Amino acid sequence: MRNTRYIYCQIQGKGGAGKSFITYLFGLKFYRDESTLFIDADFNSKTSSTQNLRFILPKKDTRLSKKDRERVVFFNILDEKKNIERGKFMNMLTRFGSDIFTFERVFIDFGTLESDQFLELFIRHFKPGELHELEKDLNLKFIFQVVVAGNTNYLSCMSYLEKVQQIFGEHHDILIYPNLEKFSHADKQLEQVKDYAQRFQLPCKPFGDFGRDSETEIDVRLMMQQGKSLDEYSDMITQWLVEQEIQKL
Repeated sequence: MRNTRYIYCQIQGKGGAGKSFITYLFGLKFYRDESTLFIDADFNSKTSSTQNLRFILPKKDTRLSKKDRERVVFFNILDEKKNIERGKFMNMLTRFGSDIFTFERVFIDFGTLESDQFLELFIRHFKPGELHELEKDLNLKFIFQVVVAGNTNYLSCMSYLEKVQQIFGEHHDILIYPNLEKFSHADKQLEQVKDYAQRFQLPCKPFGDFGRDSETEIDVRLMMQQGKSLDEYSDMITQWLVEQEIQKL
């Protein structure tokens, strides 16, 4: 029997929280791992597939088609009404669980709209615990990585996190990722996030500790926008700081 395949979902219903940024950091961490696939499910921006993750190399196995060798792909999970269809989602799950699927780890970067519709899908079209049963049938494991921002985005982000906990908390792993760049001068909010994580026994992994508008933060943003790997960073200090961040993920 094959190993369990892990599906990591970067989600948050509030725009600008840092979903694409953390996907970039995971890209840096796993870009040499040819068993890892990145799916850009953000229809509005497509930044992960067209920009941020351009450095990720495709599989070298020439026996596979070009499409099957790609490790960063865009997938529009929405229908024409901007909803996520149960059938389309089920087709994606079936592909993840098939014998011809060659990846063992999948990261899905959901956009803001897709993040909201993802919860609506399970509220309206799935029974409680149904995804867990599908996981067992297909030998998959979903892990929900909720990015949280502070200041004016805090209440919206926490409201979304609470919904994720209500829908998936009984059967699935939920990881909280506070984006420290967005918690500038909001130490009390950050402590509240950590208290929430402790109350529900959820891992809490702050990231993005570069200092808001600092030279390092600006440099990392530029490297991300240019789709650069760590090997292409010109500043050794920035490279080292990013490596420290990656180890925290």
